[in-house]
Amino acid sequence: KLATPRTINGVNFDGTTNISIPTATTSVSGTVQLNNTLTSTNTSQALTAAQGKILNDQTFGVGQTWMDVKSERSLGTTYTNTTGKPIYVIVVNEFQNYGDPVEVFVNNIKLLSVDKGAGVGWLGDTSFVVPAGQTYKVTIEVYPNIQSWVELR
Repeated sequence: KLATPRTINGVNFDGTTNISIPTATTSVSGTVQLNNTLTSTNTSQALTAAQGKILNDQTFGVGQTWMDVKSERSLGTTYTNTTGKPIYVIVVNEFQNYGDPVEVFVNNIKLLSVDKGAGVGWLGDTSFVVPAGQTYKVTIEVYPNIQSWVELR
């Protein structure tokens, strides 16, 4: 037991095993106030480890790798992104003539229609993001000749 109360770095010791720790604040130097929400706009609070993990788990590209899915995909088939994160899709098609577009649908909404044809053997890429939980489909009606289909998932 201490003979008289002591203060070390602003923490008071009263001579017993009890320690009096001041309430967290943003106005006292050396004290950190934590915030356990992802929607806070406060710029003077630190986020908790739990919230950091949630952000890390949701961040595009973190923990994801490029995968060649050409053998697993078919034109005109609807797929669902079940990864829990957005995925990035790149499809490369050999174009033969103008008027032969690659069309991309996400949740049955046409995102784009790409026609890069200029003659036999011209390759064109089409890329798009699919949010977590949403569906996607790629169609080519006239000259479907997929050279590659890769996804960052």
